[in-house]
Amino acid sequence: MRLKTNQLKELQEELKQNKQRSEEHIHDLSTKLKTITDRHRESIAQLNNDIKTKKQQMEQYTQQIEQILNEKTQLENERSDLQRQVSLV
Repeated sequence: MRLKTNQLKELQEELKQNKQRSEEHIHDLSTKLKTITDRHRESIAQLNNDIKTKKQQMEQYTQQIEQILNEKTQLENERSDLQRQVSLV
């Protein structure tokens, strides 16, 4: 009977230690997961900011190109008008 009791106590102690190791491992993994998740969230936020900035730059460049094209058209029209005037003289 005493042998069985000792074996039972040993098994309970082993189980307790295994449980503690498992809980520590789970805690470590949870901490690592949180760190990875936080870094991922920061990276995504930075990428979204970069994308937003690039979109704004593209919009500005598009507006500048449109403005330049409009000025080009206006200058071409003025040149044509001047050429007509010169040919009339």
